[in-house]
Amino acid sequence: TPVEEGIETVVVTARRKAEQLQDVPVAVTALSTQDINKTGNFQAADLAQQVPNLNVDAAFAGNYNFAIRGQSQVFGGLFPSVVPYFADVPLFRVTEGQFYDLDNIQVLRGPQGTLFGRVTDGGNIMIVPQKPTNNFEGYVEAKAGDYNLYGVTGAINIPLVDDKLLFRASFDIDRRDGYVTNINNNADLGNVNYNSFRLSLVFRPTSNLENYTIFSYNGANESGTPLE
Repeated sequence: TPVEEGIETVVVTARRKAEQLQDVPVAVTALSTQDINKTGNFQAADLAQQVPNLNVDAAFAGNYNFAIRGQSQVFGGLFPSVVPYFADVPLFRVTEGQFYDLDNIQVLRGPQGTLFGRVTDGGNIMIVPQKPTNNFEGYVEAKAGDYNLYGVTGAINIPLVDDKLLFRASFDIDRRDGYVTNINNNADLGNVNYNSFRLSLVFRPTSNLENYTIFSYNGANESGTPLE
């Protein structure tokens, strides 16, 4: 019996609305939940290995700096040329501990000023978290490794009122010793020490009205990277 195969349907919001990727006239690279999870311990730096023309630099005061097609943070400039967005809200500080319980990541290359503001000369990174669903479900994952590495991440999804009030809580906790010692102050550079929590609530009183609220917390106490 022949097996029918087709192109996987990928839905993106590159033009501020849900569309199939093959119908969008924008240079977009989309990573699904499966693409993110198969890397194991996903970090923003992993995007550079999967997205053409994208460079990720984590040596700027512990924050990630993105560059697309040579466009990046201009020295003395207030805004970067590649703007990260989390749940459609622009972020100007992206750190470790923000890339967990995600639905997808979309990278738009080239100027996006029409829909995302005049400063997006290089493009933008759209980080889309998992949205509360109408299913009672959850998961917990743990990891361990060298340099006293350990971490745990997970989420729970609870439909408080069927299809009307949906709640989701997720977290990511990570620890790892540094791998370079600063001989001036004995600080362990390259260490990881952060706690991240996220609460999401969807209120849908009617089929035509929906409120989606996210509370996100990220706290880190790290010594920075050896390249600073």
